[in-house]
Amino acid sequence: MLPYELKIFGETFAETRNFQQLTINLDSFSKDIAVSDDEVSAYYDTHKDNFLLPEKVKLSYVFVKSDDLKPLVKYTEEDLQKYFNLHSEMFTVPEKRVIAHILLTGEDAAEKIKDIATKLANGGDFAALAKEFSEDTSSNANGGKLPALSLGKMDSSLEKAAFGLANIGDISEPVNSKFGWHIVKLLEIQPSYSEEFDKVKNTVIENYTKERVNEVYLDKRQIMIDKSFENPDSLDVAVNEANNGLEADKAVIKIQESQLLANDNSELPVPFNVDKVKATIFNKEVIESGNNSDVIDIGNSAFVVVHIDDYVAPTPKALADVKDDIVKVITANKSIEKSHEILVAILEDIKKGNSLQSYITDKLVTLSPEQSVSRKNAGSLDINVVENLFAMPKATKEGNVSVASFEPKGQAPYILVLKNVITAEQDSSLNNLSKNVLTQYNMTSDNLLLLDAARAESVIEYNTDRDYQKMIEEQQN
Repeated sequence: MLPYELKIFGETFAETRNFQQLTINLDSFSKDIAVSDDEVSAYYDTHKDNFLLPEKVKLSYVFVKSDDLKPLVKYTEEDLQKYFNLHSEMFTVPEKRVIAHILLTGEDAAEKIKDIATKLANGGDFAALAKEFSEDTSSNANGGKLPALSLGKMDSSLEKAAFGLANIGDISEPVNSKFGWHIVKLLEIQPSYSEEFDKVKNTVIENYTKERVNEVYLDKRQIMIDKSFENPDSLDVAVNEANNGLEADKAVIKIQESQLLANDNSELPVPFNVDKVKATIFNKEVIESGNNSDVIDIGNSAFVVVHIDDYVAPTPKALADVKDDIVKVITANKSIEKSHEILVAILEDIKKGNSLQSYITDKLVTLSPEQSVSRKNAGSLDINVVENLFAMPKATKEGNVSVASFEPKGQAPYILVLKNVITAEQDSSLNNLSKNVLTQYNMTSDNLLLLDAARAESVIEYNTDRDYQKMIEEQQN
């Protein structure tokens, strides 16, 4: 990236353009425009694809949530007791310590805490000193005493001091934490202990069920993956296999049927309101194949498999239903055609230096206030207007303006009057970014040249052996 290139790029990026926009007011033409029934019919016949009813699908589907599988989880008292024994750490109350502390804050806290430590070393009463000096208003009246705490429940520095004391009554050295400076006294040690099974039985049941449900969920999901692929014509085989031969009234995995679902419906029922599920049910390959879809995961605890039973392709709406819309389109198009003459006339008047006040008074055009815009600060301006503005050449003579007209398809024509271009040096903070962008562009261009050259000199052969092709397909699946 050469310095002069960076300079040009930076100045171009940083420049500001002052302009005004004249927009043709199409409403001033539309009031005198009539649209015949023949015109409406002809437009409808030519543009039927613009007035289509959405495609629709009706499908069979399996929607499984992990919570649906709880009825499949059975357990005995022995199962629960075994789980309790194997996961004893989950039902162990950790050691807790009751401490008192003296807290000082501020710039001179480190020196003051040393004075208190000296008083304690000389036999001072901890509770009395806490009441007098500690700035922890929640504990100082109680001699600095805090509630019983276990590991992981306090500041790490304070925790290290509290659990580093060996005996009741021991006092720590001054300790610095995010709250300030402390001195800690150990008041009580509450040893860890294991809960009794009967007291935590409900929690054991909850945890056991949760783990087993997750195992069952993954098992059923895999069965649906395998069997719905092996038997793609329907979901029956996969569902029967997933239910393990359970009677119909006890089966938890069931085939459901939907109503006709429209592609433009923004309020599809669950689970079809999930983006990737909706994308699947309207996927052309899924519709045309007539096969079961892949398993579609919804988070980590739900999945869907669908089978398209019926498909209604997009069909044109009735002419009567879209007539008003067509009249508006034809009217707008005719207004745009008629506005072209005004556009040409305005351009001529601008070039001759004539006043445009009559056009404004007659409401044929709307003239915007003079605006200033840069590439990095376009505000709420239409992006196409900004692009056109910065594509316009500067005026060739000092004091002149640059003028250009634009007629976007289906929209009101407009004229841009570029009055001034202000160049500036690019913000130095953006220099590295600009350099990296342009360097990457150059590297990409070079790489494309190398690839084109390599292709031109290469001879490519494809292995058409059936065993090889089968292996590739299996890997892809």
